[in-house]
Amino acid sequence: MFGEIAKTFGSNFLMSYFFPASTLVFLQLFIHSISPNNIQPVWDRMRSGIQILVAMSASQLAASVLLAATIAVLFQMFQSAITKLYEGYYRTTLVRFGGALVLISLCGRWVTPNSATMLFWVASWSSVMLLSGIVQIALVRRHRSRFSLLRQEIGQLGPDDPKRLMKEFQVSRLYPPYWDAVLPTRFGNIIRAFEYHPQQLYSIDPITSWPRLISVIPDSYQRLLEQAEFQVYSTLNLSLVFGVCAWQLTTSAALRPSELTCVGALCSALIAFFVYLGACPKAANWGEVVRGAFDLYRHDLLLQLGVVLPKTPITLVDEQKLWRLTQRVTYYLEDPGPSLSFSPTSWAIKDASAARSANPGEDTLTPE
Repeated sequence: MFGEIAKTFGSNFLMSYFFPASTLVFLQLFIHSISPNNIQPVWDRMRSGIQILVAMSASQLAASVLLAATIAVLFQMFQSAITKLYEGYYRTTLVRFGGALVLISLCGRWVTPNSATMLFWVASWSSVMLLSGIVQIALVRRHRSRFSLLRQEIGQLGPDDPKRLMKEFQVSRLYPPYWDAVLPTRFGNIIRAFEYHPQQLYSIDPITSWPRLISVIPDSYQRLLEQAEFQVYSTLNLSLVFGVCAWQLTTSAALRPSELTCVGALCSALIAFFVYLGACPKAANWGEVVRGAFDLYRHDLLLQLGVVLPKTPITLVDEQKLWRLTQRVTYYLEDPGPSLSFSPTSWAIKDASAARSANPGEDTLTPE
């Protein structure tokens, strides 16, 4: 059965979405089986929970797999939002929305006292949102202070000091180049750092250029990109699964104190945190692959766009000017004028005279 799923959806889908979703489903079954309502001793409850999972019937297993597949599709649909959540983009939204829900749940206890348990769960979830937002707001200040301190340390080093280049490299992998672009999480700053790489080095806008760059990247390198990307997604989704279980067990322990639920909540929270930490080096690896894509294939993109390139070698400053002119078309939808010429890729300008006629006044060539 799992082999058919792999053929249908692919190994990336299985590892990044289906495996975390299956983990969530079976953890929920296990948590339900060790409910504090069960009067058995702790170890007996754990043993009975494992036995329930092992002794599942074929129909129950099929229903669990179907539920896991549904959750996996939801993971896939909301992957961008999950990634941005871990990057720290939603800190203000979490504070506002979480605070509003806390007030609503507190006021609801007087309006509908019969729904106290449900409102307690709502208050618990909204409190987590509010606390997460507050912590992220505090962390963004900490990271920005650290970024400023690191830049000051680099400025104190001489231009020929070997330590300066190493320090520059380390900071460029940990933080984006600008103070106001620093995010509240380590993971988010690693992502931001490689997102700014093409813009900082080549003046290439990464947002508009990336979908176009993908079309000229060879299949072998695209597989490296996908593998690095989905490794990050699988780790984030698994961290989210254990985080949800930690919240659920903590709320259950608050309603019905139990030694097992307290220990389970602590273990789930620790696993979620350490899995998140594991996502940071994977994000760094993903970043190196993305940087390599721009470094290796940006000229192929210019050729595919039909930009008439100079025949003589150009400097990095010249290339930055060329990209700024090119993106006046792709990004700003403006005509760059005579300073930039295009030639369809089907045209083969092989001699210098034809190249000069395509772009008078410059020694140019076009893609074959």
